[in-house]
Amino acid sequence: MRILTSFFFFIVVGLPTMAAEPIFEEVFTIEGSFSMPESAVIDEASEYVYVSNVNVYAKDGNGFISRVRTDGTDLQLRWLEGLDSPTGLAINGNSLFLADYDQLVEVELSSATILNRYSSPDDDPVLNDVAIAEDGTVYVSGSGSRTIYILDGGNLEVWREDRQRLAFANGLLVSGNLLVHGGQTWTIFDRESREPTNLFSSINDSITDIDGIATDGCNGYFLTSIISDEVWWITSSGDAAPSSIGQVNGIDLHRRGNLLAIPRVGNSLSLYSSEQRCN
Repeated sequence: MRILTSFFFFIVVGLPTMAAEPIFEEVFTIEGSFSMPESAVIDEASEYVYVSNVNVYAKDGNGFISRVRTDGTDLQLRWLEGLDSPTGLAINGNSLFLADYDQLVEVELSSATILNRYSSPDDDPVLNDVAIAEDGTVYVSGSGSRTIYILDGGNLEVWREDRQRLAFANGLLVSGNLLVHGGQTWTIFDRESREPTNLFSSINDSITDIDGIATDGCNGYFLTSIISDEVWWITSSGDAAPSSIGQVNGIDLHRRGNLLAIPRVGNSLSLYSSEQRCN
């Protein structure tokens, strides 16, 4: 979420699988239609991209969710209203989970109906991003509370609070038994022990203030930064460089299959396609 800005060193992971960077082709760009878009998530089942609109960051009931088909048609700007300031999005089956100021909200996709609202156990948590594991476990980052929460038995519970590693907690990504976090500090946690791992092999200060995290499909990542116009590619060996997409002023980003969705500064959304092969 492009609200909090600070400087930090980015630590990257050295893993054995290497790949050439995929070449992305623009599927569509919708300019100026949204209202402070923060996150986008692709639903392969319905072939829609869902977009969160913060509108004004406040607990004011003016936030909403948009959706548009993956070919750029059928834009439904206010598909779901009655939210405060929705940011991070994630889908599990027929449920859309979204971070909404101080609540995790669960929405039924087929009916655009709010099913549940799960309140944060902390005051002023500034809930930011959502990530869901294959087993259905839901994680939420809290930028203000420096905490990662977990949805447990119908309640949001503290999963990990860390004043240093989770300062301005932002992007989340689940990768197997790992939970990848980017914010002021980049950390990969072991989901079972809830402890930071020692997977990083080098330090690179090229990237600061990470917002969005997506896998490249080959043990690397694509990242957006609050203070960079580029989408960055981090290879599995830890090399960091601007991707071939160029300067897009991306906020969050989400990859599903061969599609990459990027909400952009300027109330815009871009969708790209690519083919990726791991060596």
